[in-house]
Amino acid sequence: MPITHEWNGTILTITSDSGTSSCDLRGEKGDDGARGITTVITECVAEDSKQLGGVAAKEYATKDYVSANTAPAGYGYGGVVVSANTTTTTTEAELDAVLKTMLSGMSNGEAKQIKFTCSVLPDWGFCGTLFKTGTYYASLVAYAEYKDAVIGMSKAYYYGVWQPWEWENPPMVLGTEYRTTERYNGKAVYAMCIDCGTLPNTSSKSISTTIPANANVIYTRGIAVGSGGGAEAMPCIAYNGAITCAYFLTNNKNININTFTDMTGYNGNITVKYTKD
Repeated sequence: MPITHEWNGTILTITSDSGTSSCDLRGEKGDDGARGITTVITECVAEDSKQLGGVAAKEYATKDYVSANTAPAGYGYGGVVVSANTTTTTTEAELDAVLKTMLSGMSNGEAKQIKFTCSVLPDWGFCGTLFKTGTYYASLVAYAEYKDAVIGMSKAYYYGVWQPWEWENPPMVLGTEYRTTERYNGKAVYAMCIDCGTLPNTSSKSISTTIPANANVIYTRGIAVGSGGGAEAMPCIAYNGAITCAYFLTNNKNININTFTDMTGYNGNITVKYTKD
């Protein structure tokens, strides 16, 4: 019998060969700062098939997931937002050390809502969720107001080491490398937008970049923006099909731009995505 589940408001019902279990995921109002209602969700877990009398059969076991520190009315984490005691000059390495200390005081499966600042965006404060999944594994997902937008970032605690920040929606400041949450062939994807300046008049120009030598480019996108506000994708193709502007990356990760007409009325920028060896 397959495992099925059904929702009725906030009540979750799970049915399997081992039976039916239900629980209301909205707990009662708990006392401020104290442990609230403990909710146990019973999950049926399929074990490896075993041979019973020559007939393959699956046995099912149950696993309890316990959530505590219920917030008022049964929502949220309970308790208050915890300050990580960092400053705008706190480096990523220093933040990693603070987070590691916080994890040492948390139980496996425990989550905390924390606030912090650090040098990655020195003028903006972050608020996020620190979740400890095991002794050597955890994650931090955080958000910050950045000018007129909300920026999302995350990092993983893997084998006892905090990994670099990964950006969900980087601000793409020109010439800045961002490690993103995107993956390509199992590897982290980095992104950088390069300012190419004014495009040449029926000639070529080379733009040096800070793309690392071990980068493997997987994507490029070029835009030529005109002084009057118009824009064209690069390579630019005229109405008659002729290529008016093209670009390519050299082996040393510089950008070469060739124009076949006067393009001095345009500024170019090229976004490059890549993995690293």
